[in-house]
Amino acid sequence: MIRLTIAVYILWIVLFSSKSWVKRTDVFIEWEIVKDFFWNLNLYDQFDSEPLTDNAAKNDWGVVLSVGVDILMELMKKQNLFTKRRGHENNIPSSSRNSR
Repeated sequence: MIRLTIAVYILWIVLFSSKSWVKRTDVFIEWEIVKDFFWNLNLYDQFDSEPLTDNAAKNDWGVVLSVGVDILMELMKKQNLFTKRRGHENNIPSSSRNSR
C-alpha cells in the first residue's frame, strides 16, 4: 500500500512584526514494502518572509528518506489490545448489556 499526504501550514508571527509570516509545505510518501516494513520519503519546503538576519535565506527545503519497522502494532495485536472480548465492550457485563 502506498500513502500520499500533503500538508501546508501558514503561520503569521505577531511577536515582532505583523508583516512576518512563515509557510511550510510537506509531502509525505509512505510505502509498505512488506508487512510492517515501511519506506518513507518526505519532501519539505519552508519560507520565512522575514528571517532573523539580513543575509539569511528566506527559503529552506530538504528531502528525508527513511525506512522503518512497525513492531508496536504487532505487539499490541499479540496483547489483544485491538480485539473485543465478549462481555468487555465498554466494561459492561454481558448480563447488563443484554437487558437494555
